[in-house]
Amino acid sequence: MDWIRVIEILFTSITSIVVALVGAGFFKRYNDKKYSNESKGKLIEQIKKDEIVHLAIRDVRRRYEADRIYVWQFHNGGSFYTTSPMQKLSITYERCSQGLERKISTN
Repeated sequence: MDWIRVIEILFTSITSIVVALVGAGFFKRYNDKKYSNESKGKLIEQIKKDEIVHLAIRDVRRRYEADRIYVWQFHNGGSFYTTSPMQKLSITYERCSQGLERKISTN
């Protein structure tokens, strides 16, 4: 067997492996960055929605001179040991008058 041919095959094999690893790393970084940007966008969008809700319930509390106002949300709570489904109810938003203890932190 010709040594030059062996060296060509070896060089081609090593180059192919390096290119594959570099390419995989590049695409992983690209996808991670894309996912990170999408996550940031979703977070900013949720913060804006939360701000709107908090301002709205603040105005409702002031308008009706209430001491406290809640927004409750039903959500899937999983399932019992018997596999029957359960639902949970959580306080998702709360506004209180000055000096009242918030209940949302104890929930």
